Parts: sequence; structure tokens; C-alpha cells
Amino acid sequence: MFPVPAPSRSELLCSNDVLSWKFPTSIGPYTLLGRSRAADATSFYIPELDMLLDCGCLVTVARPLYVFITHGHLDHCLDITRLLSKPRPPQVFLPISAVQPMKDFIEKSHILRTAGRIDLDPQKLTLDCELIGVEHDDLLSFRKTMKVRVFDMDHSVPCCGFGFYECRKKLKKEYQHLTSQDIANMRRVDNNLELSEDRLCPLFAFMGDTTPIIFDRYSVELFQFPLIIVECSFIDNEQHAERASDVKHVIWDDLQRFVLQHPEIIFVLIHFSQQYNSEQIRDFFRQSNLPNVVPFI
Repeated sequence: MFPVPAPSRSELLCSNDVLSWKFPTSIGPYTLLGRSRAADATSFYIPELDMLLDCGCLVTVARPLYVFITHGHLDHCLDITRLLSKPRPPQVFLPISAVQPMKDFIEKSHILRTAGRIDLDPQKLTLDCELIGVEHDDLLSFRKTMKVRVFDMDHSVPCCGFGFYECRKKLKKEYQHLTSQDIANMRRVDNNLELSEDRLCPLFAFMGDTTPIIFDRYSVELFQFPLIIVECSFIDNEQHAERASDVKHVIWDDLQRFVLQHPEIIFVLIHFSQQYNSEQIRDFFRQSNLPNVVPFI
């Protein structure tokens, strides 16, 4: 039910409580490495995809080629400057409204690193990354066989979620009733006949800070994913229901109905408030005993 500690390969890691969890093999041979606590830091590395989801802290010594930032709060993007690389500049996907502030932040960080001993000529400055502004409903290509769709989250600042798809060749619907021998015969008659088409196969979704309203807003799109990584900042409805509403975060009582309605989907819960210690959170979900819930704690 729970992730396991991931041994660090380097003393350079500022996060000594990085956890590791394996995706179900039915989704893919992927590993989720990272940590997430509200108002502290959220960052997840998927080494098999060379991808980082948010970068509020350093969770790997690798410098991934693809970085997806949900919004501009520092607990989700503070460590971006430690991921930049001249030899291998990453593509950084983030809300379009955050692109210029992020560019300014990277430039000022560069000045700090050199103790102000550089002449900042905007024409000569290189960011060592590519900032890609995204908006609601964008469908973008990355890697050779993957696409990402952008969802609009419900938070106090512009925030997006990302849905990841694998592009696969599938037999066109009009040919699916045919046998392999039928298809072979058709190819002999016309070698140029295109029998297959590209299809998007949902892999997983990574939701930024939000409220559960997104599951009503995107009821068709989101529930196509076999795995959804979503925040669950609060678990005590009696104490924190009003707080969750005020700060636009998820509380378990509001999320639970979607989890129960979709037992076929795995919900990986992240971003728990620091008002609960780890054992409290684990005990809470042990008692809930829901096989499709993975508290990342």
C-alpha cells in the first residue's frame, strides 16, 4: 500500500526522505521516486521517462530532460535552477503565466551564483533550459512516443495538471473484425494500404494543487487514466474542512466518493499537510482499507 524509502546515491541530495513506488506492470515499467508535503516541497522523478514532476526539492542527482511544473508556488518549483544544464538543457513545461517570472528567477539566480560579477546582457544570457508555456487543453508532444494534455486546476494561483499518453499504432476500427489471414491478403493486394492508426493510450495523470471540482469538470478525460496522482492535503474533516476550502486544497472527505466510484483506478495521494505526522496518515488509510489508494508517505 505504501511506498518504500529510496536509498540515496549521493550526499548532495537535500531530501533524505525520498520514497520509491513501482507502477503496476499493466501501466508500464515505471518508478515514482520523490517526496511531497504541503508547504514544504513536492518533486517526483520517473527515471524510465527521464521526467520530473514539479521540482520543489532535489530528489535525484540526475538532470531530467523533461520537467513539468504545475504552478509557481516555491514548494513546487524552487529547485529549478539546480536542474539546468548547458550540455543537455531540459524542456520545462509550466503555466504560460509563470514563464516570464520563472525566466526572471533563473536570471537572478545566475547573478547570485556569480556574486554579481557578471554583466547581465539579455542578448547573451542563456537559460540552459527551454521554458514552454502551456494552457488548458493543450496537447503537446514530448519524447518520440508520448504526448501530454494540460488540465486547468482549481487553485489560488494559475495551476495545471498533466495527463500523459503513449502513442501506439492500433488497427483501425473498420479492420478489427478481420483475421490475421484477411489482413495478410489485403496487404498482398495493396502494399500501401494503411491498416493502422495512431492512438493515444492514457498512462497516468499528475494533478497540481487543486480542489476535487476537477473530477466533475474533467469527468470524461481524467477517468480514462488507470492511475491518478492527486493531492490530499487534509484528512481530518472536522478540523480542516473550512481550511481546505479557503486555501483551495483537497480534503479526503471530498475526494473519497471519486475513489469509491472508480475502483479500477489507482489514486496515488500526495501533498499531505504537515499538521499530520506520517504515522497518523498511514494509520488513517490502513483503517480505510481501500486497495486502489496509495498514500505517498
